[in-house]
Amino acid sequence: MELSNNMEVTTELTRWDLVKFNLTILPRMRSTYITGLIIAVVLFFIVVGEKGAPETMQNWLASIAGVLIAGLFASIVSIFISLIPILITSRIGNGILGKHDYKLTPDGLYEETIANNGLTKWEGISDIKTTNSFILIRISGYLFHVIPRRSFSSSKAFNSFSASASSYWESANSLIVSTHED
Repeated sequence: MELSNNMEVTTELTRWDLVKFNLTILPRMRSTYITGLIIAVVLFFIVVGEKGAPETMQNWLASIAGVLIAGLFASIVSIFISLIPILITSRIGNGILGKHDYKLTPDGLYEETIANNGLTKWEGISDIKTTNSFILIRISGYLFHVIPRRSFSSSKAFNSFSASASSYWESANSLIVSTHED
């Protein structure tokens, strides 16, 4: 794939970007629902331990519905609570906030901030997703490069960058798969 000028982008990440990113990604993560389910199960056992097992089917269903709703509510609250340390610890000096220069190369995604610069090889990237607001390049479970749409001069430039990143990533992953199949 030929590299053109639109395969570089500079963004200025803000705390608001981090809030929007987390509110976008956390509700889509399986771990959010597993946490809610674990909370619901624990609550169910606490309720049964204190009040005894429900005696009728209607009481069983009400108890199960109640703890599932409580588990969902607890998951939502935990999403907002998890934002607190993220926002407190994120600074320009540690390279999370502020200016990020990104460049797509055949070898990987190059990033430069005030705190670091480095290349993440395509083989080391777990996933690439595009939302209405961001290009999200996942390095591992909760580690992402977040590139806001507003960083691009047009929707065409945003889509082109996203498509190029995805193409490089898919090509690298197909090489890994074909190498392991041989």
